Amino acid sequence: MTLKTSLGIWALGPMITRFVPVGYQPQWTSENIVDKVKRAVAGLGDLIDDYEFHYPWELNPDNLDVNGNVLHEQIWVDYLLTGGKVKNDVIILFDSRTGRLPSTVDDLHAPQAAGDYQLWAVVRDDRGGATWLTVPLHAR
Repeated sequence: MTLKTSLGIWALGPMITRFVPVGYQPQWTSENIVDKVKRAVAGLGDLIDDYEFHYPWELNPDNLDVNGNVLHEQIWVDYLLTGGKVKNDVIILFDSRTGRLPSTVDDLHAPQAAGDYQLWAVVRDDRGGATWLTVPLHAR
């Protein structure tokens, strides 16, 4: 078995602290995520086998643009209800190229009959990840 080392990088901004309010490296504030990855990989060379970047949303190494640059994962939410309906059953939250979408609001329409219902919001990514939230609903 070969031991491999993976580096998770969480601080991709200028690393602001109370001691250095402009950040330790303010020149990287507007750098895009793809260039940050290239800079980190070039700086660490063969010391690291793989990299994980967790902000603002993760890269998907299987999703490349026409130039071979790694794109981000796409993230969306599916809504499922036992009563009532939503305007859109599926809403994209993060686009693989543009990031967080400016509006992810959906309209919930109450069921016709009074009673207790459930709404599930299932958040998925294009790499098979999923998590969900169950919300109890009561219609009068």
